[in-house]
Parts: sequence; structure tokens; C-alpha cells
Amino acid sequence: MENPYYTQFIIGVGQVCHQEGYTLLLVPPLRNSMLEAIPYAAVDGFIVSGLEKDRGEVAELERRGIPYVLVDSDGDHTSPSVEVDDTAGAAAMMTHLLDLGHRRIAILAFESGPENAAGEYRGPLGRRVTGIDQALAAVGLSRDNDNVTLTEVPCTRAEGYKAGLELLRGTNRPTAVFALSDILAAGVLDAAYELGVAVPAEVSVAGFDDQPEAMWVRPRLSTVRQPTEAKGRVAADFLVSTIHGNARHPHQKLHTAVIVRESTAPPPRSAEPSPEAIAMA
Repeated sequence: MENPYYTQFIIGVGQVCHQEGYTLLLVPPLRNSMLEAIPYAAVDGFIVSGLEKDRGEVAELERRGIPYVLVDSDGDHTSPSVEVDDTAGAAAMMTHLLDLGHRRIAILAFESGPENAAGEYRGPLGRRVTGIDQALAAVGLSRDNDNVTLTEVPCTRAEGYKAGLELLRGTNRPTAVFALSDILAAGVLDAAYELGVAVPAEVSVAGFDDQPEAMWVRPRLSTVRQPTEAKGRVAADFLVSTIHGNARHPHQKLHTAVIVRESTAPPPRSAEPSPEAIAMA
């Protein structure tokens, strides 16, 4: 619950629960196992956030015939599910940074658990990285370039701050940091303030989610807006429908949008790579 994203999501779920006369219960892992917690949860159905369809927890729900809805999963959409267009959102924000002239870019990602069998990222992180790759490819760059880095950290403001210190203290520091969660971006802003690095004059910072705090940090945060409360409402609506015996398997993908505020600007001229360096990259 350190991440305000989940607060907003649960508000959306709670609105439907209130309307439909249901009680909302948060089910924590039992002995560090979500699989063990399922049989002991006295609920009519589950909203499963951030787990893939091939996980044992989902298989156990199906075996027991318990209604469920998947949120932000990589699925075949044969189960009720809701997600946002992470790929388009991340691609649009990376394109915004590239269009401003940034070529030395750090991507700060939240830890996402195990990769898939091919060693690729899964879930929201995988989709956002795919969007980033698409935007980089459009200008002849990739994450293999020495000037583009990706770092995974736990999704808290404190971890964003620590990662920001590491990134901004370096001799070849990035001209832009794209944090794939607003709470990580807020930590980077904290680090920049502590180090006396001006945002956006010396480094641009962008986030993802458009949490309320994005309007309150200074400078105000450029970010990718996802409709978090609406996602919670859609997930709860799908679950109520499934509990009531609706046999359909609805899937909905919600749109994202880039919100440009004061934390992003063109890179300082002294940091712009020469045309020869770009060509060699």
C-alpha cells in the first residue's frame, strides 16, 4: 500500500462494492503463499491483480470454480480481464523525450517478478518495455545502446530516491529519466533536489500513472495517465457479473495519454551528443 496506485484502484473497486452491496476484503498471502490463502478466504470471487494466467493461483481458482477477474495480466483473454494500453502509453512518453532531443536516457522500472521462458519481461512492465523499444527503434536506437539503461528497483519512493542518487551522481549522467511509476519518479525528483540537479534544465524526469501527487511535486510531473479508478470499477463490474452467472469472458483495454507538465524539456546543449556520436551509436 506504499504505492498510491493501489489506493486509487481499490477506490474504484469499492465504489462498485458499495453500489452492489458487496464487502471488499484484501487477501494477504498465507505463510508467504497466495496459493495457500485461497481456500481460507471466505469470498464470492477474486480480483487478481498482477498475476499471469499460467500461475498456480489462477489454476487453483479455476479448479475450485471460484469466479475471478484478471487485472494487468498477459492472457489469452479467455478469462474476464481488464488492462490498460501500457505499450502505447510508454511508447508515447519515450517518443516525447526523444522528440525533445534526449539521447542519453535512463529507464527506471519496478521489479516485476520472474521473466518468461524466453527471458523477457512480463505483465505491465513487459508491455511498457515493448513500447519503449518501439519508440527507440523509430529513431535508430535500442536498449543495447550504451546511452540507454534500464534499472529495476522495488516500487517505492525511497527506492526511486536511491536509484536517482546513483543515476544523477554519475559522470555520464542521463539527460532524461523515464520512471515507469510515478512513485519512482517522485523519488528521482527528491534525489535531484538533494544533489542540486535542476529539473528540467539539467535532467528531465517523466513518470507513469498520473497519480494525484504528480500535480503536487515540484516541478509538476510529466507522466502517462492511466484511468486507475476506472480500471478498478471495470474489474469489479466484471466480477459481479461473473458471480451472478454470466458466462461471457469480457476483456477491456483502457486507453492511456501523455500528460506534459514542467518536469520535461530539451536537454542542455552541453549534453547533446554530436552527430558523429549519434551515427556511431
